[in-house]
Amino acid sequence: MGFDYASKIRGLLATADSHEAAGNEGAAASFRAKALEWMDRYRIAEEDALAEDPTTAEPKLTIVDLAHETSDISGYLPLVAQAIARHCEVRLHIVRPTWGNYRMKVVGYEGDVRYFEFLWTSAYLMFATRIDPVWDSTISPETNIHRLRRAGHTRKEIAFKAGWNGDDPKARQKVQRVYVTEAKAAGEDPAAAGLGFQAKDYRSAYAQAFLDRLSRRLREARDAANASGGVVVLAGRAERVQESFYTLVPEARPSTEPSREFADPTLTCSRCIKLRADELKKPIQTQRPPAEVTCRDHNWTKPRRWTDADEARWQRQQNGSSARAGRASGRQAADGVVLRGTASPTANRVEAANQALES
Repeated sequence: MGFDYASKIRGLLATADSHEAAGNEGAAASFRAKALEWMDRYRIAEEDALAEDPTTAEPKLTIVDLAHETSDISGYLPLVAQAIARHCEVRLHIVRPTWGNYRMKVVGYEGDVRYFEFLWTSAYLMFATRIDPVWDSTISPETNIHRLRRAGHTRKEIAFKAGWNGDDPKARQKVQRVYVTEAKAAGEDPAAAGLGFQAKDYRSAYAQAFLDRLSRRLREARDAANASGGVVVLAGRAERVQESFYTLVPEARPSTEPSREFADPTLTCSRCIKLRADELKKPIQTQRPPAEVTCRDHNWTKPRRWTDADEARWQRQQNGSSARAGRASGRQAADGVVLRGTASPTANRVEAANQALES
């Protein structure tokens, strides 16, 4: 490939960023769409070059560092990254060098890695501003309140971040008034409103629905590629990426040591053995299952029974109004992630990724 696609793409993305910083979102979106088109051309040209000479390029390692404040839903970020990696046919190894920081080691062919970086940036931007935002001192308090309340943070928590007394009901009411006003001004239905709003249920459903809808959109993009025939994929390409992954990221190679199975400590505990022997002396209709008969030290091994409280909590988390509102917001956020330009992944990649998602 004689043309420097990477420089062209970087230039378009830099121009998009400058327009976005200036508040010109329309121009920024236009340049990002153009960058996606060039990424597609890059990947097709790369595939053609490899078809002529497989030594033209080798899988490369790119490191993507991310600093994100740890929260109750920040654990969804690696899952989002893995879904995108499967779509782009790259291999991904994620570690957390420090609390609140992620380091992603991405291995794949240049075009695929560039596409992963683009999709990840788009998805993370949506996650960080809509689903799991933090208080940003560079924007107005009203915008911050709108972002945090829309993401399901409690009014008390937001009031303290705004510098007010969150224990004061008037401060919490003020937070809600600002949120509703800002939401209506943005043309949104205030989701985090109404009596009985459960912030934890809303946030969990929000993040899960974002991941589910994004994964579905990626799969639909692959299905569309499969229907249109895609392009020819080289035999052994996935295997070369896999082996390069283990060479460039050796710590990710599966261990060859035999796994150690769980050893039930109650089977060798003299007190547990005695209690179970005593249990067998009772009438058979009153005997408990052996797994439920343990000494005090091994109560943690007992199987947990599903209680009425568990059922009520599950129903609330699945069917409650807060959870339903969270899922609707998550789907809407995922639909806002820009996925691709004009070309498609290869047909062979479609099937491999579908199998990965289904497993």
